[in-house]
Amino acid sequence: MSAAARLGRGFGWLLLAVLLLAAVAPGLFTDLPATEPDLSSALRPPDAAHWFGTDELGRDVYSRVVHGAGYSLLVGGGAVLLAIAGATVIGLLAAFGGGPVDRAVVGGLDLLLALPGLLLSLLVITVTGAGTVNVLLAVALGSLPGFARVIRAQALVVRRSEYVEAARCLGVRRGAILWRHVVPNTLAPLLVLGTTGVGTCVVAGAALSFLGLGPQAPAPEWGTMVSDGRHLLDQAWWVAVFPGLAISLTVILVTVLGRDLERTFGAPAG
Repeated sequence: MSAAARLGRGFGWLLLAVLLLAAVAPGLFTDLPATEPDLSSALRPPDAAHWFGTDELGRDVYSRVVHGAGYSLLVGGGAVLLAIAGATVIGLLAAFGGGPVDRAVVGGLDLLLALPGLLLSLLVITVTGAGTVNVLLAVALGSLPGFARVIRAQALVVRRSEYVEAARCLGVRRGAILWRHVVPNTLAPLLVLGTTGVGTCVVAGAALSFLGLGPQAPAPEWGTMVSDGRHLLDQAWWVAVFPGLAISLTVILVTVLGRDLERTFGAPAG
């Protein structure tokens, strides 16, 4: 790897670390309130006092973007973890359940995969209602079928491996083989898929919030901020542009770093 590539890789990981720190401790980056209105400062353009300007209620856009990192990464990261947990159970069930069980699970996954993930999330939100937790669950369920197919494929590969056959020949119980050998080697490739999946889940969560189905006002969620500012683009472009850039930067970072992990550890089976 060239020096420039190593520098770019390090810079990407540094930006991601800063983003995660902003999500956990936004007070380290700004002391301005994210939800309290100040009508006397409404729609101020970016300046030294308000780096990203203010919105129609006089709230500092930079502060709202920083505080919004927590909502977006909670949905993105939390949805991926929930999806992988559920997909692990389903994928292993398909791989080790035998012909009829495998065909039934694969058929159900194919049916769900025929629906776009966002549409599946919308169907879940229709049942559960709006809110941060419901959006997280909806995005997780929208991502679960894809993860389950990958886990099933990887589990089938591991199941036929020589060390698993050797363990069977030595009389190791099936449950021990599953948890000692199959699960660790099945989940390892998901480090790559899960990293890139965070970006997809962040976009899905922002899209649901843009439609008014995510965290409710005055929560500083990026998708909601873009939705609130879209009608102000001709007079106060910064209200929608900066949260939109935050979404784009987050997705680019996790996708590029996920591809970097893929080159390092290899692509997951599919």
